[in-house]
Amino acid sequence: PGMRPAQPSGRLVETGARPMQPGTRPMQPGTPWPRPPNSGVTTDQSAQGTWTGAGQVEGQPPMTVQSQKGSTHTEQVPGFTSTGRAYHRGGDRQAAAAAGRKHQAADEVARQLSGVSIGSGAAPESSEGNGNGNGNGDGNGNGGGGVGRGMHRGGRQISGQLSVLRPHSNSKIGQSKRASIKLYVNYFELERKEDWKLYLYDVQYSPPQDDKRQRYAIMEPHMKHFGGHVFDGSAIFSIVQLPLEETVFNSTTDVLYTVTVTRVKVLGGIDHQFMRFLNLILRRCQNYINLKLIGRHYFDTAESLALDSELKMRVFPGYQTSIRQHEEKILLNVDIVHKFQQNVTVLEKLYNLRPEERDRELVGAIVMASYNHLTYKVGSIRDDLTPQDTFLYRGEQVSYMNYYKQKYNITIKNPKQPLIHCKPTKRQERSGITDIFLVPELLNMTGIPDAMRRNYNQMKKLADYTKMGVDRRVEALKRFNQRLLRCDKVKEDLQRWGLKLSPNLVTVESRLLIGEQVFLGGAVADHDINKAEWAMESRDKKMAAIVELKNWTVLVSRFHANDVSDFLRILKTAARGLGLNIDEPNVVTVSNVVGCEAEFLKNAGKQIIMIIMDRNLASKYGQLKKRLSCQMGVLSQCMLGNNLTKKGIMSIATKIAIQINTKLGGEPWRIEQKAKTAMVVGYDVYHDSASANMSFGAVVSSYNQACTRYFSQVNAHHNKEELSDNFSISIRNAVKKYHQFNEQQFPGSVIVYRDGVGEGQLDYVKQHEIPAIKKQLNEFGEDVKIAMIFIVVSKRINTRMFAEVGGRLCNPPCGTILDKTVTLPHMYDFFLVSQRVTQGTATPTSYNVLEDTTTLTVDMVQRLTYKFTHLYFNWQGTIRVPAPCQYAHKLAYMTGTSTHEVPKPILWDKLWFI
Repeated sequence: PGMRPAQPSGRLVETGARPMQPGTRPMQPGTPWPRPPNSGVTTDQSAQGTWTGAGQVEGQPPMTVQSQKGSTHTEQVPGFTSTGRAYHRGGDRQAAAAAGRKHQAADEVARQLSGVSIGSGAAPESSEGNGNGNGNGDGNGNGGGGVGRGMHRGGRQISGQLSVLRPHSNSKIGQSKRASIKLYVNYFELERKEDWKLYLYDVQYSPPQDDKRQRYAIMEPHMKHFGGHVFDGSAIFSIVQLPLEETVFNSTTDVLYTVTVTRVKVLGGIDHQFMRFLNLILRRCQNYINLKLIGRHYFDTAESLALDSELKMRVFPGYQTSIRQHEEKILLNVDIVHKFQQNVTVLEKLYNLRPEERDRELVGAIVMASYNHLTYKVGSIRDDLTPQDTFLYRGEQVSYMNYYKQKYNITIKNPKQPLIHCKPTKRQERSGITDIFLVPELLNMTGIPDAMRRNYNQMKKLADYTKMGVDRRVEALKRFNQRLLRCDKVKEDLQRWGLKLSPNLVTVESRLLIGEQVFLGGAVADHDINKAEWAMESRDKKMAAIVELKNWTVLVSRFHANDVSDFLRILKTAARGLGLNIDEPNVVTVSNVVGCEAEFLKNAGKQIIMIIMDRNLASKYGQLKKRLSCQMGVLSQCMLGNNLTKKGIMSIATKIAIQINTKLGGEPWRIEQKAKTAMVVGYDVYHDSASANMSFGAVVSSYNQACTRYFSQVNAHHNKEELSDNFSISIRNAVKKYHQFNEQQFPGSVIVYRDGVGEGQLDYVKQHEIPAIKKQLNEFGEDVKIAMIFIVVSKRINTRMFAEVGGRLCNPPCGTILDKTVTLPHMYDFFLVSQRVTQGTATPTSYNVLEDTTTLTVDMVQRLTYKFTHLYFNWQGTIRVPAPCQYAHKLAYMTGTSTHEVPKPILWDKLWFI
């Protein structure tokens, strides 16, 4: 019992049904199917006509269905309340098989839905091409039905239902606030009828039939019973409920088939199939409004913009969309994205590179074909092939030059250029494609080149277009919405499914969290809590805790030796205003890395070594940092020599003075911390730039009651299992450090902020990482009870908020919290805007509580999270994530990109890496 996986479809044997030719796509169910005379199809043989509601298709004879005893009767159609037993097939074996199928179908159907069709009466469409000259196929594209990419990516198997990730059923809506605020969010409601339901049906064939095209032919006459539907040959999604749980249909093509359709269940909002069904409809609608699928998102290629001659780029505006069940409603999320295409072709890039640079610069790069806007990943450069070579195309050997001329009317100018070999996607591999060869002069590089990223002025120009302010973003969202609403095909499609798209952005009455006071050394930084920055308010005020700098060395590049004395005088002045006394350093001029390392050995006992670098030394930053931190265990402070003569040198000197005090173990400021026995932990991962198979996971944890002093650990791992083990052991070490510092007192609770987790990894974190941590916390003895709350932090999200202030929309102020309407029903989650945004549109941070054994209320969790965003000592203001998370990111990033080694243990209780 259970569903059979669809087999690769072959050529149909010509029987009474319509013959299929090689390369023909399956007819869309719901589309009238022309049949030859005397096809042998049963009485119910037409998908045309309309239901009268009286048990019959208007203008068509009643359908016959086989009963248990082989007789026939007139079928009662949806709308009738027949309870006749003639829908059921007799026999204990069949009943047992049906029962088994029902339990298996829910989990199995997601794997099956890779080549799914929608019954809509529309002609088949192709939304993704295969490229050209693949040596195997026809090069014309492999799109299936009108939905293009299918129900899931990569053919991965997905469980039937999303895991309920909420640790408890307590309310997740807080009450604490300093004010209320009206928010607009980048969601549109997908309205549905009050009794709207989506049914999942399992389809079985007797005798068995694995050919997907034959399955479509067998079921096509009966699909009218399901109204608007999604059918993949093995499962049907429909908003129509058949009268009985199991319905039997008869069809004849080459033989008589008995088809059993079993109602598996009503899909709920947390079913994977439910979300994929909704997004399938959305993709179809975007095809209707002439958007082009490039990679994962849809773009408006007709509205692409050529940037100025200096940038040499073309920008494609696009939309990142998803539909899912939120708290009470189905919502469509829309965000604005951009695709960058460089004006330089791959051929031009090849000519400008030395032979030894070609693979490094091009292999792995994403390129875009100019003739169809599809993107490909470069696998290799084939110098042994040229456009004059041939490949098998529709049974004939055709040269690449002739192929492009015949298909796209493109004349290839350089017949001797090498070809680019691209590895096919998993979906293309499943369709039989093994190789893709492309012509370099027809490909453009994509993305922002590294040289442009290093050019401040060019990046600023680019940001003028991509960093959309609130007004521009809202206008673009409304324009997308209106394009959908004005399209008749979109309206028809949604109406068929009983859905209606709202023209208005979703609004939410939300809250502003209570602002935090920032305490300095005997004073308060009286700042604007809506902006949450206190650089001006803390000027000439002492820091909260100070470690004097008495014994230190400055290494300065010979190119900047004349400017160092003035800078040191300014640094002392700035530090004095902060209450930090700095003694005269030992200043040494160096000319290269060798000179620096020689001085490191001479000054190994210093509190800190400052390095003022020129460009040559800056390129060796990782080497110098690794030598000091990982091999010698010495604190260091680096800066570029060009900054010594900048106009804002006093501001730079102030920030450096704060950094030095922090690295020495001081505390620039504090906030009120009521959770006196809490230990807060941040975790993040960064892939090692020197090794493709290794990553570094960093754990940064507080060990004092004010949560202002931190213990940092970093470990290398090669897989998820190593990550879980290292993470849990690091938290055990953090508890030991807390216990040692706080007079043998254990923390009452551990607050973990885990960054670097995608939504697809949440189950793994909940089932593996959290139990491993709990196991370590339980090993301190039966009398030691340490509660834990585990919160996943997500920055790369598509939710945007716009605050209505004085009748106009703007970015929300710091402390804006959103914990309803657009949150998810199976999660304990909330959104927080903690940072001030002066350019573009604010992106909130998402927090998802996976585990909670503490007594913290939802208000306390939200307020604590906001408090910790005030404690990042590299910035006199709030940041997007809690400070321990940002510290962990800095440590993982520095280790993964610069040092590639674990630092000496003597530095673990210092923020040496900021």
